[in-house]
Formats: sequence, structure tokens, C-alpha cells
Amino acid sequence: MQNIGFSGESCVCRSYLPQISRLECSLAINCIVSHVKSPGEIWLKPVNHVTDALLMRSSTKMVPIERPENLSELVFSYVMAPLNEDVFGRARVLAIEAKEKFYAKVIFIDEGISAIVALDALIEMKSSFFYHPWQAFAVAIFGCEPARVLNGNLLTLLSKEKPDRTWDEAATQELRRMLLKFPFVQVEAIHDSTSTNATGDVIRVLMWGVQTPKVGVSSDESRILLNPFFAFRCRALVDYKREFTSAVEQEIFEAASEDQEDLESQIEALPVWRVVLPDQ
Repeated sequence: MQNIGFSGESCVCRSYLPQISRLECSLAINCIVSHVKSPGEIWLKPVNHVTDALLMRSSTKMVPIERPENLSELVFSYVMAPLNEDVFGRARVLAIEAKEKFYAKVIFIDEGISAIVALDALIEMKSSFFYHPWQAFAVAIFGCEPARVLNGNLLTLLSKEKPDRTWDEAATQELRRMLLKFPFVQVEAIHDSTSTNATGDVIRVLMWGVQTPKVGVSSDESRILLNPFFAFRCRALVDYKREFTSAVEQEIFEAASEDQEDLESQIEALPVWRVVLPDQ
């Protein structure tokens, strides 16, 4: 996943681990925005998602995960991890870190957010939960790439210097503000997005912001294509590639602030409910 790389799809497949399928985006689909990490990684959920049915409350019986002798065998497995003090959500283990305790980096598969959680705070997933695909999927705004910048200066295409090609936080914030204006969005995968990208990759899409329908207004009139609109609003930070026609032409870029906070600081800031299970 843009090599959100911790997703595991590009790594060695452990076929003996139970798998959970991904949602497909082969047709136009109406979605709500779950999480915006950058213009190259926007997590969406279908408007008819069933996330609420895939949660566990701390008041229910909780079974701590089984720990294999080799903890690396937990990587890429599915568990329930604490979303907040009282609710556990479906998650996938991305990495294991040994400090004073053992910690896991997980991604909440129905939200698109990642977190550091102590192994002591992870519980087994209900078997019935494995039959529902990830409720969140990642997309990128097709045709939009970070401007070529070096030391704060825009570069021309003829420049031989290596530019900084990460998403500026200002562009991400502007995209978040734009998306807040719409109750939901409609996305349509670009040609080759679903056939050439491995399962779990970021899907390049056309994205429309959809207004609440009004009497006498057609569905086409109540939606706005956001790709060129976003590029115009952030024209100093975005290269808009009008010539792109296929998903394979668009590279995926990371956010500039990727992993700025070190692991030690993240562990020290963990709330108690992400370190130990609640008393029952």
C-alpha cells in the first residue's frame, strides 16, 4: 500500500494465517472519508459500511492473543486492538518491537489508522469477523503529485537536481478542509488501478464531492470533481498531470511528516488502555 509497506502485501505470504479480503473499487462508489494522511493516501469507507457490527466492547468476554514462541509469527496476523478505552476494533499486526514490554504496530482495517499497542492489550478476533472485508480502503487523487521542490524553491522539469517529492502538510490540510464541506464523496477507479496494483495498494481515483441532493437538481449537478479543484487550490504545492490516462503513470508519494515522532516517544505517550486489558 504505497508501500504503506507495513501492510504486508509486498512481503512473503504466510498462507497459513487467516486472511481477510479487501473491498474492491472497480465501479463508482459513494463513500465517507475516514482518514486523510495525505493526498496520496486517503482512507474511505462505503456509505453502507458495517464497521459498527465489527467492534467489541470491553464489557464482553476478552481472550488475550496466543503468543507463539517466535513473536515474529504474529506479524500480518489479525487481532482485536483497542480503538479507545471501551472499544476494540479489527486490526492487523504490522511489526513487533521489543522494549521493556513487547509492542505491536497495528493498522485498524476498518478505519485506516495505525497505532502502537502493547501485546498485552491485544485480544483474539471472533471467527465470524473474518468473513467481512476491510471496511476501509486507501485512494490517491489521480493526476495530482507534489510539486518539485528543493530547499523551498520550485524546480523546472529540466533541472538535474534531485527534488523533494513529498506531500507538504499545507496541501494535506487544504484537502481536509475541502472534504469537510461534503457529506460524502464518490470515487471511480482509474484504468489499471485494480488490475495492475497488488491487493492493498493505493487506488488512483477520480473523486467527486457530493452535496446533499436538492429538489429539481440532478445528481450530476450536485457533485464537484475534486481532482482539478484541489490542484488549483494548491497550485504552488501540486503538479497537476492532465496528460495522465492510466494509474501506472502516477507514482505514490509519502507525507512530509511521515514518522517524525520516534518510537520511544510514542510508547511513553500510550494511554493505559493501549498497554493492558481492562479488568473484568
